[in-house]
Amino acid sequence: MARMRFTLPRLAIAMSGVLLLACAPFTTLVQTASASEPSALSAVTGSPITEVSLEPYFPGEASWPSTAYPTWALRVELTEPAPVPGGTVHLDLSPNLTAAAAAGALHDDDGVELATYAVSPDGHGITITYSTAAASFVDLRATLGVFVSADSVGPGKTLVDAEATSSGVSFPLSASYSAIPWNSSGTVGTWSPSPSGSLRFLARSVVPAVPGFHADGGQWIGVGGVDTWNGTLEPVTGATRIFGVEELPSSLAGFTDQSAAWRPGVEYTLDEQESHDGGRVFGITVPDPPDGYIVVEQAYDLVSTGAAFFEASNPALPTPAREVFGAGTRIVTGPLSGHENGGDGVGGPSTLAFFASSGGAVSATRLIPALSASRTITPDLATDGEASGLVTVTMTNTGNAVLDVRAADVLSTSHADVELSHAAADAGSATTIPSGVEWKGAVLPGATVTFTYVYGATSSGPHPGSITWHGTVLGTVPRNAEITVEAEIADAEIAIAPRPMTTVTATPPGTVVRGALATTGADVPTAAIGTAGVLLFVGVGAVLLGARMRSKR
Repeated sequence: MARMRFTLPRLAIAMSGVLLLACAPFTTLVQTASASEPSALSAVTGSPITEVSLEPYFPGEASWPSTAYPTWALRVELTEPAPVPGGTVHLDLSPNLTAAAAAGALHDDDGVELATYAVSPDGHGITITYSTAAASFVDLRATLGVFVSADSVGPGKTLVDAEATSSGVSFPLSASYSAIPWNSSGTVGTWSPSPSGSLRFLARSVVPAVPGFHADGGQWIGVGGVDTWNGTLEPVTGATRIFGVEELPSSLAGFTDQSAAWRPGVEYTLDEQESHDGGRVFGITVPDPPDGYIVVEQAYDLVSTGAAFFEASNPALPTPAREVFGAGTRIVTGPLSGHENGGDGVGGPSTLAFFASSGGAVSATRLIPALSASRTITPDLATDGEASGLVTVTMTNTGNAVLDVRAADVLSTSHADVELSHAAADAGSATTIPSGVEWKGAVLPGATVTFTYVYGATSSGPHPGSITWHGTVLGTVPRNAEITVEAEIADAEIAIAPRPMTTVTATPPGTVVRGALATTGADVPTAAIGTAGVLLFVGVGAVLLGARMRSKR
């Protein structure tokens, strides 16, 4: 059969043909159905993930998702105000849900890579990592669609319940599907990541056990990939397990119940180098087939995706997560003698397993840092020789990014001495430094921060003095130190009057300085009386001295 590309309306015709030829309702050549029940829960603590939901690829289709094809897209909504390069966001999935996607990247409309995503090796975790370029953006918003499958589906149920968690935040998941009854022949399976970085299909292929084949040397089973579809699967060496069950299980996971596992070399033998109809297969020989069913669990690596069959119609999914592909497997069985005689009596169905692309859409606003700053000086004392007051510096983040800000208000003086004190701020920290006041702190977009301090100055001489202010403000984006912005505070200056001085004047002999008398505290009349008394005393003394000298003669 030539490789082909289906449009959705034609797929139903092709599907029915395969079902009639294969007689295998296990086939995964079916269409999506049912609407999921999205779970929206704001991640208020720790995680930027805001919503997670299970989405069908084709809402309203009657058979997809189904028991035969239990796959959905896991839709993840994420909002990050300030993405940090190398920062990661983890989403863990419950054990019944397995993600399968090669690592990829999220680009904005300009082609800038803002984030990458990767699925854990076991398929139960998804990690989103912010790229280097994200440091130049804010308000990052992303929608990611990841291909997932569930092994808890079964014919007796129509609802799959699962859970996703991120940084302690739980997102309950629920989605409906069509419960198609198991058939006794065919393949169903789930997808997971492969070590090579591609996808791996874990097939559970079922055939009825035929005890009567014991007489023909046993029952022979062959499993392998087929090349008649767009994609190509190859069986993985050392990844085969065999199980025997009496009844078909209630869930997909029940096909490989460990209690039903068979032992190689005891209940069966395996030869990975066999062929059937010219194609390579892994051959399993069961010498004594019991009653019931034989389940072959075989891992297949996806070695080629081929062209997409169609694009999913669910508008909730980002465009990169809408491509649907397909690759085939087969299981054949019959008597061992028939296989050894050219395949006589050996046959079985081939099954097309669908898988989907993963990817997402992202947008962000380019980072624009901006700062404004001003200073207000409020004097409270201005006398001859002294000046003091309050200085208030105001800074506003007028950009769209958080900034780590360092501001310095530096003072210089002329013919004056100044002291600074009482540095304080309504946010961050303000401290005095030898030449001024420094402030450090983070300022959110749109926020205004102020710091204050008190100055006190004195004139240092008989000349007029002055104080001059010069301020600078530098903002740095914390997650990208290469992005900075500066804001200058306008210079300011205040004058300080000279300190008043006392003048001392020399007094000539015999000069009466009233000002000097006044400094004694005596008034003028009293001073005159005192002077006359002194003169009288001097005169009397002179008369007495003259009389004494005459008497000695």
